[in-house]
Parts: sequence; C-alpha cells; structure tokens
Amino acid sequence: MPKSLKLQSELGTSHKDLLTDIKGHLLAVKNNTSSLQLNTDTLEAKIQSTNDKLDSFSGHTNNTGAIGDGSTQLRTVGLGYDRANGKAVSFLVDSLGHQQVDLVSGGDIKTTLDSLSGAGNNNVGEGQTKLQIFNYGRDTTAGNYKPMKVNGDGRQEVLVAVSSNYGGNGNLLNNEAMNASTTSNIADVSAFNKGNLLYEDATTSSSDTVDVEGSGNGAKYYKIATLSPALRGSIREGVSVLDLHGITHLRLKNSSSTGFTSITASIYGSN
Repeated sequence: MPKSLKLQSELGTSHKDLLTDIKGHLLAVKNNTSSLQLNTDTLEAKIQSTNDKLDSFSGHTNNTGAIGDGSTQLRTVGLGYDRANGKAVSFLVDSLGHQQVDLVSGGDIKTTLDSLSGAGNNNVGEGQTKLQIFNYGRDTTAGNYKPMKVNGDGRQEVLVAVSSNYGGNGNLLNNEAMNASTTSNIADVSAFNKGNLLYEDATTSSSDTVDVEGSGNGAKYYKIATLSPALRGSIREGVSVLDLHGITHLRLKNSSSTGFTSITASIYGSN
C-alpha cells in the first residue's frame, strides 16, 4: 500500500476515535450531573458590584441639588421637541434650578404682566392690550352671557322693565246681585303679583263684610282677605290691596244672611 494512502487511513481512524471519546465524556456528564461543580465566587462579586453601582446612581432623595456635570448619578432630564430643527432640546435652567422661559413676542414675563395690569386708575380704551375683567350677565332668552353696559362715566346702565297691567272693570261682578252664601264670578289672576280690588254695591242698609277667596289651582278656595265696604251716599264702597303671588284665581263670597244688590266688583293688577 502506498504511504500516502496508509497515512490517510490512520488519520481517519484517529479522528473517529476522538469523536467517540468526546461523545462518551458528554454522555457521562449528562447522566451524572450531581458531580458537576460550578465556581460562582466571581459571579457573586460581579452581582454585588452591579448593586453597588446602581445604589450610587440613585443617591439619596436630598442629594438632587448636588448633582453636577460628570457626576455618576441616575438623572432624568426634561426635554422639549424643537420642531423647526427636528430634534429634542433639554429645558434651560439657571444655577438655582429656575427654568428659563422666553416669550415668543419678546420681553420677560414680569414686564409683560405689568403692562397688562396697569395702574388702578388707568382707563382701558378699545383695543388696548390690558388685562381686563368684565362683569357679565346671562341672557336667558338667547342662552349666552353678555357684558354689562356702562356709560362714559362708568355708571352701569339699567333698564327697568315696564310692568303690564291686567284685569278689567266688572270682571268679578258687573252690576249684579249676590245672594246670601253665594259667590261671584271667578277672575284669572295668574299673571298678577299685586292686585287692587274695587267694590261697590247698593245695599246701604247693611254693614256686612264680603269675603275675598283665592285659589292656587282654580279648584280649592281659601279666604285670603275681608272687604269692609263703607257707606258713601247711596252706595257702599270698598278697596282692598292684595298680594297675589302664587294665587291663580280669585272670587268674592257673601257669607252674610243678607243679599247684596247692584254690585260692581273689579280686580286690577300687574306683574
């Protein structure tokens, strides 16, 4: 056999023997891990070193004022985004930690606020850049708020609402009789806040009074006043001023045993 072929054969045999030996040792390790030993001394030291480093990063809560450039501390920096240049920029503070702020229009905040507030006796004209406070009132009809109006002297202008008058002549009784224990016609007084009852009859021989009854629903009536007509020549006259808040209906009642004749009774009022 040539020498080169013999050498190749020997090398192949040695290579196979080496692989067989390696496989045998690996199998032994797999089947007997109880004898496997690891030295963790170095690993534990590195873990402790890492913990120490983290502690030095965090520091104490009262140590934040002593963090200088280059200090090994865990720090959080506030950033703002500069859109024009497409990058993040940290907020600027002075040596005391006061954040530096620039107004876009220029100038410092204090000067600008002073110019907005002005002096207490400074008249604010239309279009002036002043800090203005307006008194507003709510327009319940339109559902919004409007500033209160003043004149040139600063006096508030107030519009006094004109009240409406209601009622009419003879709306309770119009030259009519009212027998004993009977009532008059009923007048709707739901729009009234105040009312004036005017009464006259021709029963000059009687001094009996007339009951005034009111209702909040037009069904149940209560005595709310007593009218005492006084003799005036050939007639009796009486007037009664009534507070009608919440009263919706009004009528008269003859509670005497005498019938009254030629009665004209009217209720007038306003809101």
